[in-house]
Parts: sequence; C-alpha cells; structure tokens
Amino acid sequence: MEKNNIRFKQNLVRHDLKHIVLGYEMNMPDELRIHAFLLGNRCYNLMSMAYLFICVAVAPEIIPTLRKDFKRGRKAKKMREINLENYLKSDLKECQKLWDLLL
Repeated sequence: MEKNNIRFKQNLVRHDLKHIVLGYEMNMPDELRIHAFLLGNRCYNLMSMAYLFICVAVAPEIIPTLRKDFKRGRKAKKMREINLENYLKSDLKECQKLWDLLL
C-alpha cells in the first residue's frame, strides 16, 4: 500500500469484511445487495439509501432480489453490534451461523 501511495482506510476494510461475511461479491449488483441487506439490518446511512434508490429507479428488475436481501438483513443480528475484526481468525461458517447469516 505504501509503495503505491495508498492510505489504509479502516472503514473500507470493515466494508470489505461485510462482503465476505455476507457472501456478496465485490461488483456493482452485489454492492446494491449489500446496501439492501444493511438497510434491512437497520444500518441507516443517507448516502447508501440515496444510492440504492437511484439504482432501483434505473434498474427496477433487481427489486425482487433486493427485497430478499432486505428481509435477510431484518432476520440477522445487527451488524453494527458485531466487531468483525475480533473474528478475523474464526471459522466463517460458524460466524455466519452465529449471526443468522447463512444463505
């Protein structure tokens, strides 16, 4: 990172960990899905909600998938109550089971 003049950003690491734990890939459709999950999980963020709303307006065909992700977020343990960094060496499937995240 230093070699390429990239600064460490803690929030980006946490976000990437959420992708891994939730099973969403790092692409645009799954970025929408993670925002729907987090909204359902009661992680309210004005920028995320605006992003989600605009993308849904442009691509309404993704709404059924986002609805499922939203409901999944509702059933799961609140992500903001979990410090993912404390579980870096834990078994992924066990963590997903513990937090009601299994697909």
